[in-house]
Amino acid sequence: MYVDRRLAGIQAVQTLSRLNRIHPLKEDTFVLDFVNDRDEIREAFKTYFEGAEIGEDVDPARMYEIKSELDAEGVYVIADVERFSAVYFKPRQRQSPNDHQLMNAALDVCVARFKELQQEKPDEAELWRGKLLAFCSLYGFLSQIIPYQDTDLERLYVFLRHLATKLPKRGAGPSYQFDDEVRLEY
Repeated sequence: MYVDRRLAGIQAVQTLSRLNRIHPLKEDTFVLDFVNDRDEIREAFKTYFEGAEIGEDVDPARMYEIKSELDAEGVYVIADVERFSAVYFKPRQRQSPNDHQLMNAALDVCVARFKELQQEKPDEAELWRGKLLAFCSLYGFLSQIIPYQDTDLERLYVFLRHLATKLPKRGAGPSYQFDDEVRLEY
């Protein structure tokens, strides 16, 4: 949402809360506000939502820092990104039914490295996953505002976005059995 007028009080809450509406094709939401003061918006929400938070200013340089940290861990290498991208960005007329399998093969090598990291250093693996998600969110946001001309960065973004969906889920916390306490009667 792009905001180009002053919002205050209930009007701020109603306008910005429209982003909460769901839609099957909706992935992310964010607000680019050209006018309002962060503290005024926070105060407007505080009246209605306890613990309302507003994110910090976005620093484009932070995206490159996160990228360097992701690169350094070795879960993926440039060859993996290039292999995936060669298939993903292939012109439509040259696409084949095997392409999906080839892209997954490029991702599976990285998933195996991540699983190895998860076994050896679970905390570092989860930190890396968080950085991956932060990079994807930051690039997804910034690329709508800043016209990046870096095709390698776009390829990495698409690759990481697909990799994120294939990474094994975090270890589940304690499970609870309510069979003895909760019964369905009707």
